[in-house]
Amino acid sequence: MMDSHTGKKKVHFLLFPWLAQGHINPFLELSKALAIHGHKVSFLSTPVNISRIRPSLQLQDWPGQIDLMELPLPPTEGLTPGAECTADIPTEMAFPLKVALDGIEKPFRSLLRQLSPDYLVHDFVQYWTQSAAAEMQVPAIYFSIFPPASFAYALHPSKLRNQDITAEELAAPPFGFPSSVIRFRLHEARDLLVMYRGIPGHIAPISRFAKCLEGCMAVILKSCFEYEEKYMSYFEDALGVPVLSVGPLTPAVLPGASGNGSDHSDLLEWLDRQREASVVFVSFGSEAFLSEDQIHELALGLEASGLPFLWSIRFPRYSDGGHDPLGVFPEGFQIRTQDRGLVVEGWVPQVQILSHRSIGGFLSHGGWSSAMESLSFGIPLIVLPIQLDQGLNARQIAAELKAGIEIERGEDGSFLRENICTTLTMAMAGEEGEKLRSKAAEARDIIAANKQSHIHDFIQKLEQLAEDHKNKKQVM
Repeated sequence: MMDSHTGKKKVHFLLFPWLAQGHINPFLELSKALAIHGHKVSFLSTPVNISRIRPSLQLQDWPGQIDLMELPLPPTEGLTPGAECTADIPTEMAFPLKVALDGIEKPFRSLLRQLSPDYLVHDFVQYWTQSAAAEMQVPAIYFSIFPPASFAYALHPSKLRNQDITAEELAAPPFGFPSSVIRFRLHEARDLLVMYRGIPGHIAPISRFAKCLEGCMAVILKSCFEYEEKYMSYFEDALGVPVLSVGPLTPAVLPGASGNGSDHSDLLEWLDRQREASVVFVSFGSEAFLSEDQIHELALGLEASGLPFLWSIRFPRYSDGGHDPLGVFPEGFQIRTQDRGLVVEGWVPQVQILSHRSIGGFLSHGGWSSAMESLSFGIPLIVLPIQLDQGLNARQIAAELKAGIEIERGEDGSFLRENICTTLTMAMAGEEGEKLRSKAAEARDIIAANKQSHIHDFIQKLEQLAEDHKNKKQVM
């Protein structure tokens, strides 16, 4: 299809992320970037997730279009009706959520046949989308939300194909890995072993990754930093599949916008009253939750630092309000810090907060989307990784970008209030803080320079790949 205004070919993409906010958001940002460049996107998820997304797309005007598509999950044993996102459920219910998603394979095939897109862009859980795409001769592309270094480290074929892998083997970098500083700590590797251990009769999570990588026409990643090219080349050589960049995919700040319709004027007014670059923003994303002991140590570390802070604390939706938000903090903490600290329970407009002049540092779990959002505003990171690839991300931020600092932990992964206080003081003040801010500003400029150019290059490379792929199949 040709665009009547530009004369350029309009490409139709079907995007289908895993049912987790940390996956949905990058897929949505990719959708927006494609629509800005005049392309058509069909964005597929479940009814609950689509209802959460819809407000963020209202009043948007792009040369292209984004159509929101829904497929309901079937009733599944062990899964509460209406639980359609990992943030809605405890960790142990992630397995039935995957089973429920597998249950929409048949209606997905019907939808794919009906839409007949030029490309299918899918996530790691729904590996079965590839066979459906192959039947209909739709090129399948795997979009990994992980940054190139973490992706190349954790999903190297030597690790993917070893379901009996030990924590020590998982912690060790794969052969030829182009970094001596990025690696898992042993306690992080132990926590990740669950990805390799499936339930009898069902596919293991790591096998889902493997099948996605084996059957796709290409892999796409978020990247924009020069140092990331060595990881993309390394993985491309190891896998034998083209690896393409779609740029940083950081969201834009829309004046007055609030992603979930809530009014956060009081929070923003509180920030307006703080000194420039003085506040530590504390947030661990939508799905990384601290234990009560960890909350206590973090709170007391913040208190001891003497720094102004804004803490967005979230509890799983499945907790049904059974927690007492004030009860999770050390006794008297909020009273003692009320003159310089603000604690907000639930969702906050993270991009608006990070763009505010009063924010001087971001204490985060190290999720790559959050890290890129922070760096896109030149805000250095204080990283406390909680799960999955976040430990690898923390080492990238500290060692490769030098735009953040990781909080010291014990061999078992524990941390103390002293670790929090010392690291915050280093990051927010003195010579070390100046160096971090300088590097974060460099990262901001790189992200800004690469934000739009990557999508145009990506489309060109993709079209050439599709043509080569088609010719190769005809020869065979």
